[in-house]
Amino acid sequence: MGTGIVPGLLQTPGYAAAIMERVSRTWGRTDIAEAVAARMRRQEILRDTSKQFRIVITEAVLLYNLCPPDEMAGQIERLREATTLPNVRLGIIPFDQPMIVTPKHPFGIHDDRLVVVETVSALLQLTQSDEVEAYATAFDALERSAVHGERARAVLRGAAARVAAREIDERHIDEKH
Repeated sequence: MGTGIVPGLLQTPGYAAAIMERVSRTWGRTDIAEAVAARMRRQEILRDTSKQFRIVITEAVLLYNLCPPDEMAGQIERLREATTLPNVRLGIIPFDQPMIVTPKHPFGIHDDRLVVVETVSALLQLTQSDEVEAYATAFDALERSAVHGERARAVLRGAAARVAAREIDERHIDEKH
């Protein structure tokens, strides 16, 4: 579940680098290029069609101004491509979609046995069955609020248009000054 950034499994190198540069400025990081390369290697798991991935993000993830517009356009295209992968179910919760529960923080559920929760200061790994079940219930509710397939691609097209407009606005501002 992605609430603020695109989940790492679906990030492009440019988007990942922009995110990691921001993190580095705040928290420190030794080698951004190495971290991006490691993230890209982890994405190889998406090629394993014996594994299934259910991913949900909020529409806000698409519109936060976290990287240059051209990088975000590429990231949105990467997400569009992910909607066509046979083993990936990408859902997007649009701003105007009613939600059963609200997303509190980013998390991932691995094989119904492990929940990884991202916080500001730690990466929590929850293995107690009642905790895993609580997160699974929350994820299922969030996934029901999300749109998938063609409706998700429509949200992506709308976000791409807004990002493109931002690029035009930024060029316009640069020309004035």
